[in-house]
Amino acid sequence: MRCANLEAINSLMISPRLRITIFRANGFVFIWAHFREGWCWATIRMFFADSIGYFRPVLNGLFWEYFRNDNYLNVWLDWTSRQTADVRETFFMGWSGRYNWNIFYAQHFGYMFHFAHRASNPRGNLHDNGLMLTSLGIDFAEKTNFNKLEANVGWSVGLERNRGGDNRWHTPHGFLSELKIEYRGLGIFNTFYAGGAQQIFYGEYGNSLYWGDRFYRTRRYNRLDLYYSFFRTNVVNLKFIYSFHFAERNMYHQQVLLASFNL
Repeated sequence: MRCANLEAINSLMISPRLRITIFRANGFVFIWAHFREGWCWATIRMFFADSIGYFRPVLNGLFWEYFRNDNYLNVWLDWTSRQTADVRETFFMGWSGRYNWNIFYAQHFGYMFHFAHRASNPRGNLHDNGLMLTSLGIDFAEKTNFNKLEANVGWSVGLERNRGGDNRWHTPHGFLSELKIEYRGLGIFNTFYAGGAQQIFYGEYGNSLYWGDRFYRTRRYNRLDLYYSFFRTNVVNLKFIYSFHFAERNMYHQQVLLASFNL
């Protein structure tokens, strides 16, 4: 397992509009631009809501990874907007890694989102929005006939600061667990969070500052995805997802029909 999804990149290299450069040497990979589909961050919805992969599928920046067997360490930069009179300067700096011991593994994810002021308002507030997650897990997939059979538990820590406001660090933290089971395209993906409410300044800046799922603004949240990849060829993949969201003593339903094409 690696974080970079080189198969997705190689399959789309034929498009002249996609300016993707790949350099490989001695266990390293360097990518100029990277597809979000299939990379190791795609399922950590505390960091990036699943809708991000639909309307902004390409990371606009740099991705560097060192890997050996199934272990990896990477850093990346995603430039999300350039400062103008009406637009803020924003970018992500991120890093992640994973180390495996037989069926056990440890993994870490972290990023800092820089949210600056507009050129027309040089005294506007500047925000630092950081988030980190460290997990320990167990993976039985290679020991069984399952495509996926793993579970992990971890601890997340947010680091948020409004430099033009109170200028103090807010550190919401909490417990996060994941369960992944898949057999012949039929699968379950369950995520549970309990702890401090994330996204401290959401009421003021909304999705401009936060790219993660808004359900993590609650102190206790469980999401259960039931899915079935019912049609798969070398060109077309069709997948149906039925999601249950449990938060604030309520249950919400969500259905997605996902079609992906390899041209």
